[in-house]
Amino acid sequence: MSEKSKVQKIAENGAITGVAGDVGNRYGSAIKEHLVAYNGIDNENGIKLHDSLKSISQHKINPDYKYSNMKQRAGYAAEVKDTARVNAERAIKGDPTKKVRTDDLGKVNDQRVDHYDVDKNGQIIEGSGSQMKFVGKTPEEAFDKLRSKKYDKYFESDNKIDVPSDQYDGIIKAADKQLEKLHKQLESQTEKGNPEQIEKIKQQIEKCEKIKKNVRKSTVSTKGAGSAAAHPLLSTAGDVIKVANRAGLESAAVGAGVGGTVSLVKNLVACIKGDKESEEAAKDVAKDTAGAAGTAYVSGAGGALIKGFAQNSSKAAIRNFANSPLNLPGTIATFTVNSAKKIYAYFDGKITGEECVNQLQEDSIGTIGAMYGSCYVAGLFGTGVNAVSLFAGMAGGMIGYAVASACYSALSYIFEKDARLAREERIRVEQECEQHIALIKAYRSQLNDMINQYLKDKMEVFNDSFDAIKNSLCIGDIDGFIAGSNKITEALGGQVQYSDKKGFDALMNSNKAFEL
Repeated sequence: MSEKSKVQKIAENGAITGVAGDVGNRYGSAIKEHLVAYNGIDNENGIKLHDSLKSISQHKINPDYKYSNMKQRAGYAAEVKDTARVNAERAIKGDPTKKVRTDDLGKVNDQRVDHYDVDKNGQIIEGSGSQMKFVGKTPEEAFDKLRSKKYDKYFESDNKIDVPSDQYDGIIKAADKQLEKLHKQLESQTEKGNPEQIEKIKQQIEKCEKIKKNVRKSTVSTKGAGSAAAHPLLSTAGDVIKVANRAGLESAAVGAGVGGTVSLVKNLVACIKGDKESEEAAKDVAKDTAGAAGTAYVSGAGGALIKGFAQNSSKAAIRNFANSPLNLPGTIATFTVNSAKKIYAYFDGKITGEECVNQLQEDSIGTIGAMYGSCYVAGLFGTGVNAVSLFAGMAGGMIGYAVASACYSALSYIFEKDARLAREERIRVEQECEQHIALIKAYRSQLNDMINQYLKDKMEVFNDSFDAIKNSLCIGDIDGFIAGSNKITEALGGQVQYSDKKGFDALMNSNKAFEL
């Protein structure tokens, strides 16, 4: 690799690491919320929760009241799980408010409110109180319980009632059905002129309408609550993996745009100089773009994982590392995957031992450059880089593969660790392992198909555009040259600033910034 190419690679890695830094920070903070929910300790803020998923799973079950005890345990787990998921989403969006259990605010066993929202200063936001109710085996049964006198107190204060995500639609449907029935009864009693019955029916209608208004879909399903209570580690691992995957997806899309732009400029120059034919240049742009997407995926997903775990470390030094402005978690993730490629190439016989060592040294130097370059580039690009929509699907394949692999690892760990699992539970875990193995194979195939489809879709655009650029240079057609370049920019998801020489001149004479 030439010195110029090395510098270009360092710059590209710095850009990708920089734009992925914000992604890693936001999603890393989201992962931290799930880790706090699992062990009940927020080391970053010096807070210990009243209960955690891990401690809830250890609650004793009375054999004589097994079903009710397990339902109660699942309900507690749902409260903790929902809190973590809501706060994780807010962290991703940059929302400073948080959802907090009343138990963790010192209001243990509050009879009317399970959760409050608090502002960035920890102050309760007025009117944010909510109650969580996981009752009834079916949506219809849950609705009947909600409209019973026992639950009147929850609706008197007009608080929101969070219900299982899988029951919400059914509860609304049951309410609509009951309202239709009550309105018919009201019409009948109005005709009969029975004021006492009319008033009773009106009260029932009011209650049903209030239930419809106040019930809210939680982030946790009935099954999910039970799993969180019985297998908190597996449940937490699933949420952590999903968050990391989303970070990878967002970073991959951004990386595709950055890497594609860098490659476009490099190959366009090579084509103009006659060092490359247009077909070869187009292939290289497609290859570089796909490679940048993969690198950015690792930087985003891996960086988010590293930051999430480091952010909740009991060691202050590690927490400082997680919050470093140099985006150390993302940079380490990028360096790791790049180094792995070199080592694999050595063992595969594609490079010598000396070449492997030299390339690893170059990567380490590039990593240092990327760390510092990312600080500048992050400010330059921000988070508003437009992504190529097709890369969402490609990155999704990468993510799906990573999800399935991680889930399989988590399941295997639990399977091996606890040999005392009941036979039925072992069978269930075994089946889930098999399902994730199948998913790994499916996602791998999907990823290959998506990459091939991407190359197929883009090659025609790249070939036509480079031919147009080359022909325009031969005849001195500036507008044709610009049109050919714009087609590639648009194919990579970029926004063109001008469509001809006149537009270019106008831009240069204006106060607007020239964007690459």
